[in-house]
Amino acid sequence: MERERIMLKITWEKPFPACASISHYDLTIQLNEQQIFYKRYSVEETREKVLEDLDPYTKYTIILIAVNNAFYQSSAEPRYITTPELAPYDSLSLSIDFDTNCAYLTIQDPTQPNGIITKYQYTCYYANTEGGYQSILATDKQYVSLCEFRSAEKVKCSAKAINSAGESPVTSQTGYTKIAVTQRDKAELKHSKNKGKSFRITVHQVTLDNRKPDSYVFVVQKETSTSKRKKRSSVQLPPECDLDSNCYITAEIDSSLVDSEGYDFRVGDGKTYQDYYNAPLEPNQDYKIYQAVTVQMEDGFVLIEYYEDPITVFLNPICALGCIVAIAVTVFDLLVGVVLLVVLIKRRRRNFTNKTKQASTSANTGNAYQTLELTERSKQANDAVYATIPECSSDTAKNKTSYEEVDMTSIPTNKLQDYIKETISGSQRRY
Repeated sequence: MERERIMLKITWEKPFPACASISHYDLTIQLNEQQIFYKRYSVEETREKVLEDLDPYTKYTIILIAVNNAFYQSSAEPRYITTPELAPYDSLSLSIDFDTNCAYLTIQDPTQPNGIITKYQYTCYYANTEGGYQSILATDKQYVSLCEFRSAEKVKCSAKAINSAGESPVTSQTGYTKIAVTQRDKAELKHSKNKGKSFRITVHQVTLDNRKPDSYVFVVQKETSTSKRKKRSSVQLPPECDLDSNCYITAEIDSSLVDSEGYDFRVGDGKTYQDYYNAPLEPNQDYKIYQAVTVQMEDGFVLIEYYEDPITVFLNPICALGCIVAIAVTVFDLLVGVVLLVVLIKRRRRNFTNKTKQASTSANTGNAYQTLELTERSKQANDAVYATIPECSSDTAKNKTSYEEVDMTSIPTNKLQDYIKETISGSQRRY
C-alpha cells in the first residue's frame, strides 16, 4: 500500500515599489534545525515553491530573505509550519501473555504515528471456535487484560492505534491460554524412604475443565548439579532447568495408562517411555521431580503446564558388599541365638521331666521297701514258734501264742500294734 505524503506550497508577494532595488530572494527550509532545502530566486521568477514528499505532522522552519542591489538584506524572520496529520503508517508493537483465563496485552506506539494517538483498541477472541469476543477501547497506552476465556484454548488478539486522521494497520498475535491444573492431581511418592537407583511414585489421573490431557511428562533434576550448559528438548522444560545439563525429561506417559485408581511408575527403571530414556539414578543423592501435563491442540501445537512444587526425594545408598556381609553375620548370629535358646528350653524341660520321674520312682521304691520289710518280718515270724508281744513284761509261755493263729489279713503298718493287742486279748479270754 502506497503511503500518503504531504505537499507544501510556499508563495511570497511582489515587493513594494520603494523596494525596486531588490535583486533576488533566498529561500531556506529547515527540519530539526537542519537545512533540507535552499534556492535563490530572481525578482523575475515565480514567487512560489512547492515542496513534495514531506513527513506528516512534522514541524518545518521556513526562512525567506530579500537582497537588494547593494547586497543589503532583510531580517531573517523564520516561519514555522506543521504539516497535517495522516493515519499512522505502521502498526503497533504488540506482546501478549496468557494465563488459564486471561490475555494480557502490552503495546508500543507505531514508529511513525503521523500525529497524536488519541485511542487504542484491543480485541481478543477464540481462533478456532466461535465466541469469546472481548474488546476494549483505551485512551492511553496501557497494560490491558481481557479475560473470561476457557483454559487450553487458542486465542487471537489484535490492537490498533487511532489519531485524528485515521487508524493504524492492525497488528495481531495468536497464543494459547494455559492448562488449568490443580495441585491435588500431582503425583505422589509411593514410599517415604527410598534407596538404590530408582523409586516409585503414584501418578494420579488429571481432570481438566474442557479438555483431556494427552500425556504426563516427568523431569528429573539433580539438586547438587553445578553444570551450566544449555539444554535442548522438543518439550519445554521448567524454568528451574535453565542452563542445567543434569535436568532432563525422563519419561512421557500416555494418559490412557492412568485411570481413576492411579498408575504406579518407577523413576529410574532404565526403560524408554515415548523416546525418553528413564535413566537409573545415583544413590546417596537428592533429586527433584517436576511433573507436567500436555494437551495437543487442533493445529498440532502441544501445550505443556508444570505443577508448582516438585517432588523431592533422597535416595539412600544401596547396601555394599561389607553391608551384605554384616547383614549375613547378623542373621547367622540371630539363628545361632535362636537355636541355643531352643536347646536350652528343651534341656530345662528334660531336666524337669527327669526330676519328676525320680520323685515318682522314689515314692514307689519307699512303698516297696516297706512292703518288703513287712514281708521279711512275716517270714521271720513264720519261722518262729511264738511271736513276742511287746507289751508283755516277761517272756512266759502263757504270754506266747502260735503265729499261725494270727490272721494274715493285710494290715497297715501304723495299725499293726493295735491289731496284735486285740488278737492277744481275745486269746486270753478264751483261755
